Amino acid sequence: MAARVTRSDAAARREAANKAEASGDLTAAERLLRAALAVSPEDSSTTLALADFLARRRRFTEAEAYYQKLLNAFPREPALLNSIAVLRHMTGRREEAIGLWQRVHTVRPKVAGPLINIGLALRDMGDTAGAIAQFERALAIEPAAFEAHYNLGVTCYHGRRYEAAIASLEAALRLKPDHTRSAIMLAQASQAVCDWDRLDQMLPTLQAEAAKAAAGRACAVTPWFALRLPFDRATRKAIAASAARSYEDTATSQSARLGFSFAPTAKEKLTIGYLSSDFRNHPILQLTAGMYRRHDRNRFRIIGYPVGAPTVEARRILGDGCDAVVDLSKMSDIQAAQRIYADKADILVDLSVISEFIRPDIVAMRPAPVQVSWLNYAGTFSGRLYDYLIGDSVVTPPEHAADYLEAIARMPHSYQINNRDQALEAPPQRTVEGLPEGAFVFSCFCGGEKIERSVFARWMEVLRQCPSAVLWLFGESSMMQTNLRRAASLLGIDPTRLIFALRRPKPQHLGRIALADLHFDTGIYGAHTTGSDALWAGVPLVSLIGDAFPSRVGASLLYAVNLPELVVTDWDAYVRLAVDLAHDPPRLAVVRQQLSANRLTAPLFDTARSVRDLEALYERMWAARVSGAGQTPINL
Repeated sequence: MAARVTRSDAAARREAANKAEASGDLTAAERLLRAALAVSPEDSSTTLALADFLARRRRFTEAEAYYQKLLNAFPREPALLNSIAVLRHMTGRREEAIGLWQRVHTVRPKVAGPLINIGLALRDMGDTAGAIAQFERALAIEPAAFEAHYNLGVTCYHGRRYEAAIASLEAALRLKPDHTRSAIMLAQASQAVCDWDRLDQMLPTLQAEAAKAAAGRACAVTPWFALRLPFDRATRKAIAASAARSYEDTATSQSARLGFSFAPTAKEKLTIGYLSSDFRNHPILQLTAGMYRRHDRNRFRIIGYPVGAPTVEARRILGDGCDAVVDLSKMSDIQAAQRIYADKADILVDLSVISEFIRPDIVAMRPAPVQVSWLNYAGTFSGRLYDYLIGDSVVTPPEHAADYLEAIARMPHSYQINNRDQALEAPPQRTVEGLPEGAFVFSCFCGGEKIERSVFARWMEVLRQCPSAVLWLFGESSMMQTNLRRAASLLGIDPTRLIFALRRPKPQHLGRIALADLHFDTGIYGAHTTGSDALWAGVPLVSLIGDAFPSRVGASLLYAVNLPELVVTDWDAYVRLAVDLAHDPPRLAVVRQQLSANRLTAPLFDTARSVRDLEALYERMWAARVSGAGQTPINL
C-alpha cells in the first residue's frame, strides 16, 4: 500500500529546495518546489515559495500566474500583495506596483516598508520630489527605519540636494555603521560638494571594495563612481565586470526563453534603435538633438526608444528626427525587449548604459543582433551586453584595448557628437553674473564631483600668478561653495575671487559662457559636454590628457576642433599654459580667432559629418555580424 502523502512532506521538500538554491543548484531547487506543489496543490506556502523562486530568476510571467492564484484566495494578505508589487516593479509596471503597496499601507498604516517601496518606484519613474515625500512619510512612522534614511539619501543625491543627502546618509550609518553602500554613497555626496578630507578618509574603504572586484567578487563601488576615483583602467574594468555579472547571468537566459534568434544578412537599409533613459533635460539629448534627422533615410531607419518618460522637448526632437518613437517607459523590461525584437532593430545603440534611471535588463536580453554602448558612459561595462563601445583614437587608443570588455569602434575624429544647431543667446553684462569688469575670467562649469584637491591647487597657483583674475565655477550647492572658498583661503587665495554661477536654461548658459576668457579642464574625470559647450561658445579649453577615457575627452575635443596646442601632458605645463595665455592677450586673441574660424569647419561641430561617420561604423558592425567575424575592433 502506498504511503500517505501529508503537508509535512511538502514542507520538507520546500526546506530541501531552500538548501539547493542556497548551494546554487537551481535546477534541483525548482524540481523540489514543483514536487512539493504536486504533493499539496492547494498549499499556499508552497505556491508562494515557487512564485518567489521564479521571480528571483526573472521568470516573471510564470511567477505571476502563481501569485494571481494566491491573490484570488487572499486579496488582503500584506506579504502576498508586497511580493506581487515587487514583481510588477521589477517588470516596469511601476504604477501597478504603487497601487498594490498603497493597499498594503492601508492594511498596515503603521509600517514604513510600503511607503519606502512606493518611494523607490517613484524614483525609478523619475519623480524625485514624490520619492522624497514618501521616504519622509516613512520616517515619520518609523524614525529609525534604515532603508528610509538610506534611500532618502540616495534620492537627494541624484536630485542634487547634496546637503540633505549627506544628512540622511549619516543617519543611515548611525543605524548601520558597517553598511558599505551607505558609506560609498556618502563618499559620492562628499565628492560632489568637494569635501576632500572626508573623501580621503573613505578612500581605504573604496580601495577595499575595488580589490573585491579584482578578485572576482561582488563590489559595492559602482562603475559610474569608479570613473571618478583614482583607479587604474584594469581596476575599473574589474568593477564593471562585477556589476554586469548579475545582468549577464540572469537576464541573458531570458533571450532564449523568449525565442530571440537572429540570422543576419546583407541589407540595403539597416534599422538603428537609439535607447536611452536620458531623453530629458540632459546632456545626452542636447548632444544628439541634431543627429536623428540627419541620418540617411535611404540606408537607415531610425527608432527612438525612451526607457524613462521623455519630456515634451525630447518627444519633439525624437518625433521630428526618427522614423518611429516607441516609449518603453511604461513597459516591463521583457515587454520592452520583445518590442525592440519585434521592430527588427538591427543595431541597438544604448546612449545611457549605467546612468541614473538605468534598465540594463532590456539590453541584457539581447533583443538586437548588434548592441552598442555610446556617449554617456565613458568606460567599459560588458562584452556580453554590448558588442561594441564607440570611441576614438584619443579616448580609446589601441594600446588601451585590453582594458575594455567590448570591441572598440573608433570614430575618425571625436567620439562625441555635437549639435551645431544649438542656440547661443547673446552674452549678458558681466555684472549680471557677478563678474568684475576688467578681470581675466577663468571658468570651469563642471560639477563638484570632478574637482579634485590637486587640480584645485593648480587653479589656485594660476590665480596666484594672475592677481587680477577670478575663477568662475558652477555653484551646485552652498556646501560646495563653502568648501571651495575655505580651500582657496588655505592656499593663500582670497576666497572672494571664486565666483559661483547659478543654473540657467541651456541657451542662456551657452550665451553667458562667452563672458569667460579661458576654460579649465579637470583631471580624473575631465570636461565632456562642459568642454564642448565652452568651445561652442568660443572659449578656449586648457586640457591635460590623462590615462583613461574620462580624462582624455578634453583632448579629443581639442584635436577635433584643430586646437592641439591647448593639450598638455603634465600639470606644470597646464599651469604655464594658462598663465601664459592670461598674460599674453594677443596670443590668446589668436587662439580665440582660430576657435571662431574652426567652430563651423572642423569636425567637432560638423554634425552631418559625424552622422556619416557613425553610419559608416554601423555598416562595418553589420558586415562583421553577417560575416561571423565576431567582436573585432573597427577603425575609420
